[in-house]
Amino acid sequence: MSVTLQMELVTPEKLVIARQVESVVVPGLDGDFGVLAGHIPFVSVVRPGKLVITDGPDQVSYYAVSSGYAEALPDRVTVLVDQAIAKADIQASSVRLAAQEAEKQLAVLNEEDPNYARLKDRVAYAQVQLDMSAS
Repeated sequence: MSVTLQMELVTPEKLVIARQVESVVVPGLDGDFGVLAGHIPFVSVVRPGKLVITDGPDQVSYYAVSSGYAEALPDRVTVLVDQAIAKADIQASSVRLAAQEAEKQLAVLNEEDPNYARLKDRVAYAQVQLDMSAS
């Protein structure tokens, strides 16, 4: 029997995941980081990327996540992001349309605009989804 930790993936709309897992790989701002039971406590910024959850041997699930924060504790990891979707639920055609619209809006803004960072994050999140749906 393997050692597990409590995993929670949370968006403003809902609790996406709440279960015991063996490990989690989170797309951190400074690179991906893995969390196992007994991890040293820390908090990190999450960038748009692929969240990888291992429940056991040959039991891996993938989620596209947008930006947010992650907290690792010895017995728990919590990932708080604006958006998250399971790989199996990604609809590439819808994502492409949303990305194109965000890119159009982004093209007319400068970096000082308050909406610039939000739109840039939306484009990055869409790209992660498209990459995941293609693999």
